[in-house]
Amino acid sequence: MTTIRIKHKSSYVTAYVFLTFIAILLIKSIPNETIEKSDLFFIYVAGCMAAISWWVKFTQAKRWIEIDATLNKVVVHRKSVLFLSKITEYPLDDFSAVRSFITPGRHPMNQVELVTKSGGEALAAASLQPTSIAKSFFSVPLDSESNEAAALRTEIASHTNLADHGFLGTRMIGAQIDK
Repeated sequence: MTTIRIKHKSSYVTAYVFLTFIAILLIKSIPNETIEKSDLFFIYVAGCMAAISWWVKFTQAKRWIEIDATLNKVVVHRKSVLFLSKITEYPLDDFSAVRSFITPGRHPMNQVELVTKSGGEALAAASLQPTSIAKSFFSVPLDSESNEAAALRTEIASHTNLADHGFLGTRMIGAQIDK
């Protein structure tokens, strides 16, 4: 059996929004050839927020998971905010199923997770962009499971003895065993 490696994908949209805000404030000050103190304060705050959000997303992007059915383990590799490596191992026997769902909200994500045998907790395996579909041109698009999430869920279920609970639709993220 092969080892399944799942790399976390992050979106840097928040950092780009703050950088756009900074650019707008700087462009606004070009005709005056001076930057007002209030604009300078907002540029400073937006710059700090952009740096923090970029740093958090960058460290989140360094998270990846290995699922090895032959060694009967799930290994979570990640970096702390200070770039220290942190490795957490879980026995594959702690999990009973793999499932996928869409998180509700303004920026929905397609979550794939391993469900513990007790069913009350899960380990996030991947967070992907959902696929938006519309029944017709005039209908509101609905978020549905992405092809990548479906393939990942199927691959995990076929290479391990975990049950495939399929796509659950839209729901909130439950209790996680690893953040």
